Amino acid sequence: MRTRVKSLAVSFLMLAILLMVAGTATSQVGQDALKYCERFAFSTEEDFVTHGPEPSDGNPIISDGDLLGPNCEVCARNADLLLNTFDVADDLGLDAADVLNVDGYVVAFSTELDSPHGNFTAGDLLVTSGSVVIQNQALTAAFGQLAPTYDIGLDGIHFIGTPEEILVFVSEAAALSPVDATELGRLFTAHPDVDILYSTEGTLGPVAKPTFLDGDLLSARKGVIVAANSDLLPASVPAGIPVRGVDFGLDAVVTDRSGSLDLIHFSTEILFEGEPGFNDGDVLKTGNGVVVSNADLVACFEPMARFLGLDAMSVNIPTEPTECTSYLTKINGVDVADISLVDGMVKPMVVGINAPSPFGGTFPFEGDICDDVTRFRVVYREAGSADPWEPMDVPVPKNWRVAEDALLPDPLPDCDGEMVWSSDSQGWFDANDFRHLTQLPLGGCNPTLALTVWESQSAVAGMEKLYEVVLETDRPGGIISDTVRLVQLDNTKPIVALEKQPGVCDAFVADDMPVMASGHISDTSFFKYQLVVAGDGYTPHPYPQIAYYDDATDNVIETGTVAYPTYQDLHEFTVFDLDPDPVKCGYSLSLTAWDRTVWGWFTYPSNFAHRCVGCRYDSDTWGFEYSPALP
Repeated sequence: MRTRVKSLAVSFLMLAILLMVAGTATSQVGQDALKYCERFAFSTEEDFVTHGPEPSDGNPIISDGDLLGPNCEVCARNADLLLNTFDVADDLGLDAADVLNVDGYVVAFSTELDSPHGNFTAGDLLVTSGSVVIQNQALTAAFGQLAPTYDIGLDGIHFIGTPEEILVFVSEAAALSPVDATELGRLFTAHPDVDILYSTEGTLGPVAKPTFLDGDLLSARKGVIVAANSDLLPASVPAGIPVRGVDFGLDAVVTDRSGSLDLIHFSTEILFEGEPGFNDGDVLKTGNGVVVSNADLVACFEPMARFLGLDAMSVNIPTEPTECTSYLTKINGVDVADISLVDGMVKPMVVGINAPSPFGGTFPFEGDICDDVTRFRVVYREAGSADPWEPMDVPVPKNWRVAEDALLPDPLPDCDGEMVWSSDSQGWFDANDFRHLTQLPLGGCNPTLALTVWESQSAVAGMEKLYEVVLETDRPGGIISDTVRLVQLDNTKPIVALEKQPGVCDAFVADDMPVMASGHISDTSFFKYQLVVAGDGYTPHPYPQIAYYDDATDNVIETGTVAYPTYQDLHEFTVFDLDPDPVKCGYSLSLTAWDRTVWGWFTYPSNFAHRCVGCRYDSDTWGFEYSPALP
């Protein structure tokens, strides 16, 4: 998808954000607080005490490892970034940061100190989502024979690519972590539009002829200097070794997601007292000097000192499309914005379940197709693989029938006719025919016609795999691919069993009641279970449904019972819940378990999509005998 940067430059965007009227922080420091750093974030080189608004956690000490935002917000304490994802409780500082996604809490960063556990160094690139560690030597490997054979540090980082593609890249990196040079190369091959711009703490090569300086901006994909230190600073500044004489360093760096050189903003490691003067905490623009002073950055915190340095910075520049873009809007009736870009699950509460939900069954894809598109299709492959893209084709024998005008002399389409709608063997649908079927001015009778239908139980890599899906459109300029979406499948029902001995009829008396029911449940996306006691014509008695997230001590987790396949205590039952004086008879206990799948039944002949959420289940029943007393 082509985009262009809005006319509002980064400089004015940052100034507008920084000069907003300061407000009192209302969030708790934790995942929710990151939203305040969605557009702009930074960290200082020095610890300090704020005399301005008190941080939401009540701690006035601001660390050089904390991520800060506009309006005196503490968006993430150093422990927020490290403790849950990397098991590090110590404050290790913050040398670089790039806020990639607020909703998914995805932050790329580096620290000033090595991990005390040895699971990463201060030169490694870390990402909170999936505990990603991209090794320092992986970042510099593209320099080939000139690449350092040691950890050269990491001072600044910035991801290039569409936000969606970057998140997929990070998700795939999580499965490989720690990511070495070979694996990073494969990731770049799979995602040709993604790059990681970075700067190092050390200079590589001899002083007389360095390979790169720690003030140069480098490309991890290409192994080249994207912008030399001498290019970043004005000509009046003696930047560059050996020609101009000084390496000013590169501590923090940002640009837009397309990597525009003229939008690079950065900070240096040392100050300059000439013209234009700056210190190592100011925000500078390529070739232009100071855009935002360090004093302005930290003013709302009211620190006792006005210069605290600038070690990390993140800016997300808004973009807008320059032309019509075809894109997916819904998958099985769920807006694509409500599907996680990290794990392909429907976000909690979107479909009424307080947990992420996968997809399953046969379900439609909806979307918008531009007027210049001649044909379109949706393709898929296993996430993180280099497998060929598989088309979601709907051949004629599926008998997908849609309404059409019966060609009677009516002023508007009467839609009394019917026709078969299908793709070719490679999943391509005719876009002109699609427009005539969907747009009323063109005689369309099917305004909600799906782009295609996926029989996901036949997905080639497996019925429970994570897949990438892409809308492809054929336009005059060639085939255009929309944003890669992730879809997690779960096409298998829960495995459910009550503990019992086949061929043995257990017998109970009144004194045995209540009895603890024991069973086991397994499903990759388990939702809830329920027990029901019944017998002798009494109205069956259901016990409360128990979701896996209701109680941490109820022996069920998001994949079923703990320690599957061992049997676990679930819930007590008694025949006295059926009647105060139950008769001697045979009784039964049934266990039903549901999964969280957003299940689809698409009926081709009627062009009807039925969706069921959290209603797919399996059951098991145990029979027993009850007597009021022993004979």
